[in-house]
Amino acid sequence: MVNVFLGDENKEIAGEYVPLTIPRRPAWDRSMSSHEIETQENMSFLEWRRDIANIEQNNIALAITPFEKNVDIWRQLWRVIEKCDLLLQIVDARNPYFFYSEDLEKYIKEVGEGDKKFVLLVNKADYLSEELIQ
Repeated sequence: MVNVFLGDENKEIAGEYVPLTIPRRPAWDRSMSSHEIETQENMSFLEWRRDIANIEQNNIALAITPFEKNVDIWRQLWRVIEKCDLLLQIVDARNPYFFYSEDLEKYIKEVGEGDKKFVLLVNKADYLSEELIQ
């Protein structure tokens, strides 16, 4: 994805970005022990990390968007998504495509089976030029 919100002077450093998928929590049920769940989550997370490493190696010209490398952060996100009815993603108006995760929205819909609401909030619009606001 090319960032269309950067000024002309910054376009050459923007490069192209590969939007990343977020790791999916593996299927689980209440009959599983916490150790079994944790092992499954770790394996799924490591597989996701390997996939990202392969993308990086095979596409040297692409800049991979930043992502969290700590599985515990993802565990917290998985549980929050499972428990909440409404989820909000806040993006910076100066560069919304860089911060917006389409896959996060998709995952929320997958987990919620249509019952969860997703809101995209564009923040810091006061920093935009009049041209971009139009």
